Amino acid sequence: DFLSLSGKIYFDFGDYKKSRTIVNESLNIRNQIGDTLSTKYALDIATKASCENGLGNKPECLSLLHQSLNIFHRLGNNSHEFAETLKEMGALYYSMGDNHLALEYLEQAVNMIHNVGLSDSHYLVVNIEISQAVVRGECGDIKYAIEELHRVHEKLNKCKCNNMVHVLTLQYMSAFYRDKEDYTNCIKYGLA
Repeated sequence: DFLSLSGKIYFDFGDYKKSRTIVNESLNIRNQIGDTLSTKYALDIATKASCENGLGNKPECLSLLHQSLNIFHRLGNNSHEFAETLKEMGALYYSMGDNHLALEYLEQAVNMIHNVGLSDSHYLVVNIEISQAVVRGECGDIKYAIEELHRVHEKLNKCKCNNMVHVLTLQYMSAFYRDKEDYTNCIKYGLA
């Protein structure tokens, strides 16, 4: 667990190579002790996938995320970790330009996250909902995107959430209003 945590810390600081090295050590130990079908093993693989993505190796990231999701499926548990890994897969496909696969994974993540008992204003719930709204808007469902972003905006107004998440939500709303050529709301939410 110490190696996993250390790997995540290095990842958060942007040192993807050091993070990957440490996570590989954790995975090697888990392999040696036979701990290959656990949430912790799946999370280590997901962290390694994030490192690969940070290093620009999307094919390896994709392969590792599939491995991680396979473990979660085999465990059969719906958890926020599983939902977050689904979100990461959606984000990866989005970054690769495959909005339809991105949306498929994000919708799975949204469905799962609403069933695991996290508060509706939990950062992961909000993050997944924003991601799904943006991809649906990119797929042409701008009406849904705007409605969902308004819902998230209202939710954020009721809680003490990260201001950057709130600003990001408003920026997306403004952009989708611009796409609809509703410049009054574009300016309203772009300057809010």
